[in-house]
Amino acid sequence: MRTYTTIARDRGVTTIPVDLRETAGVRPDSALTWVELANGLWLVGLSERHPEEVAPLVASALIAEHSPFPKLMRRLLSGEISLKSERGRRRTRQVESPPTLTEEQMIALGSASPTTRRGRGR
Repeated sequence: MRTYTTIARDRGVTTIPVDLRETAGVRPDSALTWVELANGLWLVGLSERHPEEVAPLVASALIAEHSPFPKLMRRLLSGEISLKSERGRRRTRQVESPPTLTEEQMIALGSASPTTRRGRGR
């Protein structure tokens, strides 16, 4: 199982490793939703995937004495739990992936742009 460790930088910038960004489908200006499952434990996902809807299920699995995963998978496979959203959301089409950026490039893009003074009226 792959694991990733990131470090929060100044100004609230958290870099995400390239492999993880590509796997998760995170693109520039992607909205992420963070849902607190327990004290200091967060579920993070693209806002369009609505991680807040599955957070109660994940949180209950974490505090249960026995893992509900086998039962959950049986219910998913039997069709008892629908994988489709009740709200009728459409899937977004996949857009061509942007170029891969290094951590330094991401930090530079996140910094404030220099302001230049321009003369008025000429």
